[in-house]
Amino acid sequence: MRPLLPALLLGLVLASMPPHAAAQAPLSLVNGETTVQSVRFRFGDSQTFEEEMLLEQVATVEPGFWDESWRRPVKRFFSFLPAVDAPGTYPFLPFELQKDLRRLERFYRDNGFLRAEADWFVRLDSTDNDVQVLFTIEEGPPLLIGDLAFLADPDSTALVPRLSGGARAAWDGFRANVSVREGRRLDQFSLVQLQNETLEWLQNQGYAYARVRAATDVDTTRNRADVRLFADVGPLGRFGIIDIEGAESVRSRVVARELPFRTGDRYTYADLLEGQRQIFDLNLFQIALVDAPDPPQGQARDSTVRIRVRVQEGEPRLLTARLGYLTQSGARAQGQWTHRNFLGDARTFTVTASAETGLFALEGDGIVDRRYSASATLRQPYVYDRRLSLTAGPSVTYRDDTRENSLAVGGTVALLLDLGSLRTLTLRTSVSTREIYGLGGGAARLSELLSPNALGRVTKSELAVDALYGQLDNLLDPQRGYLGRATLALSGPTTLSNVQYVRATATAQGFLPVGPAFLRARATAGQLIPLAQTSFDDDAARLRDVVLLAGGTGDVRGYNLGLVGPKLPDFQRETLDDGTTSYAALGSGSGRYFALGGSTKLTGSLEAAVPFPFFPPGFRLLTFLDAGRLWTPGSTDTYNFSQEILTDPNAPAFLTLLDEALADEERVRYSTGLGFGFASQIGEISLAVGYKLNPTPLDVTPPNEVFNAADEAALRALLADDIRTWDFQRFAFHLSIGRSF
Repeated sequence: MRPLLPALLLGLVLASMPPHAAAQAPLSLVNGETTVQSVRFRFGDSQTFEEEMLLEQVATVEPGFWDESWRRPVKRFFSFLPAVDAPGTYPFLPFELQKDLRRLERFYRDNGFLRAEADWFVRLDSTDNDVQVLFTIEEGPPLLIGDLAFLADPDSTALVPRLSGGARAAWDGFRANVSVREGRRLDQFSLVQLQNETLEWLQNQGYAYARVRAATDVDTTRNRADVRLFADVGPLGRFGIIDIEGAESVRSRVVARELPFRTGDRYTYADLLEGQRQIFDLNLFQIALVDAPDPPQGQARDSTVRIRVRVQEGEPRLLTARLGYLTQSGARAQGQWTHRNFLGDARTFTVTASAETGLFALEGDGIVDRRYSASATLRQPYVYDRRLSLTAGPSVTYRDDTRENSLAVGGTVALLLDLGSLRTLTLRTSVSTREIYGLGGGAARLSELLSPNALGRVTKSELAVDALYGQLDNLLDPQRGYLGRATLALSGPTTLSNVQYVRATATAQGFLPVGPAFLRARATAGQLIPLAQTSFDDDAARLRDVVLLAGGTGDVRGYNLGLVGPKLPDFQRETLDDGTTSYAALGSGSGRYFALGGSTKLTGSLEAAVPFPFFPPGFRLLTFLDAGRLWTPGSTDTYNFSQEILTDPNAPAFLTLLDEALADEERVRYSTGLGFGFASQIGEISLAVGYKLNPTPLDVTPPNEVFNAADEAALRALLADDIRTWDFQRFAFHLSIGRSF
């Protein structure tokens, strides 16, 4: 009897299905081992919703990317890892398929399509015993909003006369900007959105206990619906007693001082949200909730609003670790220990150690960016005002990279003004002393030959202002919004610094979704101006940590780090025992270029991210166009060597043609390329290849060929060669892990 049960159930399903649906597939051949191969949708005259959204409404599920064919054994092999699940099962269930039709039709009705109809088609592959499921959907005409009225509850009179004078003055602005308008498709989300917007606006006008409900009058023949919003505003409110619950290791007044209101202030809902954000930003609490609970049942709504603040403290000590990767600096790591209530009153003490190891770096040809640093920071969260916080602490940094080998010790004090999420203004002062042991890993390098002050100690006192302003939908993987950063730094005076300058940089980024894809744009500008006795000619090494560079993974792709703009083959010069000099190219293989940098920088990037076909959500195809220019306006002496070098018979030939070699380096350079990205929990992971569209002769000529040119004539011929369109030197690969655009 048991073997007949599946067939009996299938017969009941067939009997309950529409004749058209039942005839579409030989369901009599389906058994308990039949699986789903794919689920697709076909639409009639219009398609309003993406297939991904419709798949969330049905129980019939197709295999994921890693559950298909040959990938299943791979997933099963790695299923012992915590983040990898075992391969799933995807049985074909006719009963669920029939229910899916009702689910889809209900979904469409809830979203304003009253006449939507769903059907299905099934194709059975008897060899593999799996099915392809196709849902067909006819949406029909949408239900549109007719009249939209705001009324007073419960007497259904006009709402505006019930409002206070200030609220009446602000009403027209609210009414003009409400997101749900006449003529828009009406769905359940729109109604909830309209209720929430109205309620939030009333609460921001001081009506703490306002209540809002929505009603619709649907005309099915015209597919129109009149919407009525009924608001019972209640009395205007002021903040009353503030109850704080859950504060254990800190005093209640430490929590209360973060609130932007005091007892007796006019009530606004926005102040509740801002207070909640400020408390959470103390980094001491896992949960921070600020609300105005409704009065007990049967008690009248009062004009005095009692406020409840509920917090839950986390562990005071926190240890974190982060890993990342950039092609220019290789594997990166950071460890951080934090005490979130140091000496009480929510002070934060943090010790941080970070390393850019250079391991597995793809750029630099032997000398890459290696940097090791440690710092300790004490943060005082309240400095005369809840929006002001003070941080101070020492730091030490050792670097051995393409520009210098040095050890810096210093300290920083910063006063931060918090104006809201992604809206900060910071005043920072720092002092440091930096001992330069060598240039670019210790070799006597190009910039040492250009500067008499290449080695030695650099002392610096800097005053800087940093501004951040933006609005993003997601901090780790933004797809909508904008972000701007600007920094203005002044080094001096001469009594405290042996290097003086003004340095200004600004970066603007924008993110815009376009259908399933989204666009990302970035523009950067920078200016470095030496002051007093400091100059590019004599202090190139002392300015090395502030000189502007362009090119690399996070800048102009297609170029390695810093190689947009002036550059020359990297070499060293040694004086032999007999008094003669020797010159040798640095870098293995074809050698490497040394980025000279500049005082003025302009770069920009436009990128499109498109969902990657046949891959799970989060995978995306990247295509981009980058541009950049780096130069030092009005300076023709920056790269002049001493006469001793120019007349040295052993000096490379390119030194005598220095100006000509760099003549084309300061124009705008363009690059384009393709990449592959994945939105992870640590930020986007991306791999891209960039292609130089208008390279200079130096961009596509191996450094050693330039260095080894026999004479001026040979060098001129080398740099005058036609630039090959598909020269391998035009390409550069870029990999980043845990780094946003």
